[in-house]
Amino acid sequence: MLQPLVRRLRRASIRSKVRQAIDSGVGVYNGTWDLAVPAEERVAALSDRILEWSHGSLARMRKPYGLDYVTLVLAVVGPENQEIATLGFGVLRPQDFYGNGDVTTHLREVIARWDEEGVLSSLQAFKLSAVLFSWGDLARELLLAG
Repeated sequence: MLQPLVRRLRRASIRSKVRQAIDSGVGVYNGTWDLAVPAEERVAALSDRILEWSHGSLARMRKPYGLDYVTLVLAVVGPENQEIATLGFGVLRPQDFYGNGDVTTHLREVIARWDEEGVLSSLQAFKLSAVLFSWGDLARELLLAG
């Protein structure tokens, strides 16, 4: 009878530590780009900037025991930080960001679709924002926290 109670308390403690780490910004990398790019260059320029930022962020991430998973989310942001459009890429690996990896292809498609739909050129759209979350950074923090 005591073992289930101990397991439940440990799970609650781990959840609390995870929540505290994420709330304090562990593993969270933010990037923001102005949408004032000439229309004919918009898709390529924004895609390249996001990929370049992603590569730099991936290089700074911790990868304890080879844990290199990340999650990428994009948002077109308008007045008062209102999200006009968002897209989550799910759980990814660093190799997905290089060459013709899944992220490279999908990112260009999404930016092109948002551009065709007028999302990027609307008067309400101010910037494109990306968040890259490192599961390795979170794991390292939790390992150090004990």
